[in-house]
Amino acid sequence: MSMDYKELGRKHQDQYPVGVGLVDEFVASLQKRNLLPKRFPQAEVDSKTVPELLTPITFSERTKEVLISDGAVLYLPESKSLEDQKRLGRSFGYIVDASSRGFLALRARPIEVAIYPDPERFFVPESFNKTKSHQEELQADDARTLRQKLGVEDITEIMPEVPEAIEVIFEHYDKTGVRLTGMDFRYLYMRTNTPTNESGSHVADVGYFDDDGPRVADWLVVGIGPHLGAARWVVPSQVEI
Repeated sequence: MSMDYKELGRKHQDQYPVGVGLVDEFVASLQKRNLLPKRFPQAEVDSKTVPELLTPITFSERTKEVLISDGAVLYLPESKSLEDQKRLGRSFGYIVDASSRGFLALRARPIEVAIYPDPERFFVPESFNKTKSHQEELQADDARTLRQKLGVEDITEIMPEVPEAIEVIFEHYDKTGVRLTGMDFRYLYMRTNTPTNESGSHVADVGYFDDDGPRVADWLVVGIGPHLGAARWVVPSQVEI
């Protein structure tokens, strides 16, 4: 037995009309980013199990073949959080002291991603020294070019959430010994979509993977910097940001 969030809210609509409306808007925003399932069990749900309720979003077999032949490497995050990574013994050079609630507990979404581990192809061209919104526009243009080049329509590019970027970086290091955003990548940072404060004026960035581990810092969404770019983070087109 399961219950929809809105069904639950309607039971208290008359008592708390304003509160229910605000919660409904907040829930809808999380569901749009695939951070919250649309239905949940009637019984209590532990926050650690919520990602398991989400169906993985993956590429079609043909698209996988095309991406791999173009030099991409595919990963499917296992819904680990930064807290999980630390419990597993992963080391970090730095993690920002974020005021955003649940920052360390936020789990990676099970969305298959294709990255280009070649330092010359990992970042979207000309995406440094740009604001977040400008970088997202460049990602959209880059995705359009990639679709035309590869002859596939079911791919797009997004900025990942912090735990997704970290999980892929560690998985790639385990598999190849290559540190994405490390020395071969000039210790550059990739911007993410994860806010580090309640207002959302700052989002996290991930990079500078050295012997101490990758660093999780943050920067203004309207801020620019020569060290901060947008990764070519290719995902299935049905993913909603």
